[in-house]
Amino acid sequence: VVIIRAFANDKKRQERYQKIIDRLNEMGIPVVLLLHPTSYEKPNVDTVWQEIEILGEIFDKQSEAKDLINYLNGKVQMVKERTQDIPEDKRPNVMLFATPDYMLGPQTIQSYFLEEIVHGKNALKEGSWVKTSPEQVLKLNPDTIVVLGHGGYISPEDIYAGKDMGFNWKLVQNAKAIKEKRIGSVGITEWRATIEFPIGLLREAKTLYPEKFADIDPDKEEIELYKNIYGLKDDEITEAVKAQRYNGNPH
Repeated sequence: VVIIRAFANDKKRQERYQKIIDRLNEMGIPVVLLLHPTSYEKPNVDTVWQEIEILGEIFDKQSEAKDLINYLNGKVQMVKERTQDIPEDKRPNVMLFATPDYMLGPQTIQSYFLEEIVHGKNALKEGSWVKTSPEQVLKLNPDTIVVLGHGGYISPEDIYAGKDMGFNWKLVQNAKAIKEKRIGSVGITEWRATIEFPIGLLREAKTLYPEKFADIDPDKEEIELYKNIYGLKDDEITEAVKAQRYNGNPH
């Protein structure tokens, strides 16, 4: 069996995956297609749980799949419950910076995480992957910037120092989020719809509402996840943490 996780958010991509499926079927190879949450018209965290359930069925690990969902959803619900009563006018406008060339709009699972779980507001009002530039950052002038580790981890300190990380942060030092030091960074896989995404939510939530998450240390939560989910040893956890903060080629 071949398992494909498809990012099929437009007709061209859908046709490409269909050709792959047809070819595999011609060869007598069964295919299971899992749709990335952003493939749906309205991304939703429930589709992440559905993927885990399907994989549990395939590998006859239904009980383990249920335990995994409960563990991850526990962290998701904790973030949601702590932030859901924040008045609309108190929710910051947030720029989801993905790469030196793109930021994420409302038609992405990351925007769903931000608006429906963390309860911030996307500074963008339409689109999915939206071209960015220093001029656009200054024009949007968000209250907060969450830097997603799509092309390499960029720390808040790098941004405050005005480093050129593929995107020249020196050119946007007058942006409100930078001047007020309201930058948060999320690891290489923590920003995606992966097993690690609840840790990314915690980092986001603590950046937006530090007073509501004063008792939460996302770094400790990250280590706990590696132990509980992957069964990693201390030296392996050290390497996993380093990998989340890999700052290779920013493109």
